[in-house]
Amino acid sequence: MTVISLGQRLNLSVIAEGVETQAQVDILRENSCHEVQGYHFSKPVAPGEIETMLRATGPMVIIG
Repeated sequence: MTVISLGQRLNLSVIAEGVETQAQVDILRENSCHEVQGYHFSKPVAPGEIETMLRATGPMVIIG
């Protein structure tokens, strides 16, 4: 919570990395962290595959 708050007060984008559970997503949402990444949303994808995947599924998640 402290890191999120500090980053926001410095007008920085705060990105939570390594998010693996819905509980973590919920905590980040409650603390206004709007950008996240991790296995909860997708395993790593090869550069050549990401465009195809995003076209098929659209954005992974929008928090906010």
